[in-house]
Amino acid sequence: MTVQNSVDYDSLDGNPVYLCFMIAAPQDDGNIHLQALAKLSTLLMNEDFRNELINAKSIEHFIKIIDQEEAKKEVQEKKITKKEEYRVLAVTACPTGIAHTFMVAENLTKAGGEMGYPLKAETNGADGAKMYKQLKKLKIVMELLLQLLKM
Repeated sequence: MTVQNSVDYDSLDGNPVYLCFMIAAPQDDGNIHLQALAKLSTLLMNEDFRNELINAKSIEHFIKIIDQEEAKKEVQEKKITKKEEYRVLAVTACPTGIAHTFMVAENLTKAGGEMGYPLKAETNGADGAKMYKQLKKLKIVMELLLQLLKM
């Protein structure tokens, strides 16, 4: 939902709220609501995306903006994955990690890219780890580094 005139929710940063979301999920579908929250939190870190949502003229336009942003993220992810250009693997973890685990992963990925170090962030939140293959690669890299340090 977009609130054109904003709402004051006494947020920690003192900023007014323009976007409100409700996540509905089947009761017996595990952690799908956590996955939706994590994906939404990550997408909302993009200021341009947030502004587009705030300025959406209809519900259909609002949904289209979300779909387009998700598709753009998937293309970016596949592009890097196909080239296997990651130089850094980060692990973000929190036992109750829902949104923050994924937000940290997004910030690390963005900062790595800005510094010229393509980065893949493994998220290990309340819903568990998502990229075990990357963790196996990290183990191999760490073993190589340890061998090099012993030389």
